[in-house]
Amino acid sequence: MEEKIREALAKLDPSNDAHWTADGMPAMAVVEELVGDKSIKRKDVTSAAPGFTRSTPSLGSPSPSGDPQPDPEDQAAKSPSPDPQPDPDDGPEEEPDADEEEAAFQAADERVQKAVKGLEEAQKELSQAQKELDLLVAERERKSAGRTSQHDIMNFIASQNRLRQERATARQRLTEQLGGVDPAEVGAAAPIDRAMARKNTRGAGRPTRDPIVG
Repeated sequence: MEEKIREALAKLDPSNDAHWTADGMPAMAVVEELVGDKSIKRKDVTSAAPGFTRSTPSLGSPSPSGDPQPDPEDQAAKSPSPDPQPDPDDGPEEEPDADEEEAAFQAADERVQKAVKGLEEAQKELSQAQKELDLLVAERERKSAGRTSQHDIMNFIASQNRLRQERATARQRLTEQLGGVDPAEVGAAAPIDRAMARKNTRGAGRPTRDPIVG
């Protein structure tokens, strides 16, 4: 029987997918048909040609004892799977280095200081622009003094409206540059500073009783 099986295996074509299983073993249906025996088992094929696969279609030599060789599929299923090795990436996360933490703190502090300086400069620029605008308004009012004609009055009113509009536009533009912060609030003391600056007057002014003299 082993010789017939070996002869059948020799007829298998490695390039023909129908002759092999998905894992590269001989297809039993093809071997049974070539041998002419439907009772052949996988262990009979393995005993007749140990190690015979699609990738290594070498018949080798039959088992000298005639005992059936273990089925590679059964042997693989019974073999204990190796213990999974621990992934080095799954270890505990390392705490940030003290130097890195200090560097991050310094960088954040520098950004805050830079932003504060920018706000202060913007406040100074706004104050200077308002002064210049007030001077221009005063000069126009001086030039308009003594004019009583209806035409001059209307021109003066229109100029005042334009100045107010220009001032509002400049203030709005500066507010946008400050990230939505009202320019009037720039440089103001923080709430906690104002609270600490208040004096605690609780209990002040209460009437006192003269000490009793014995």
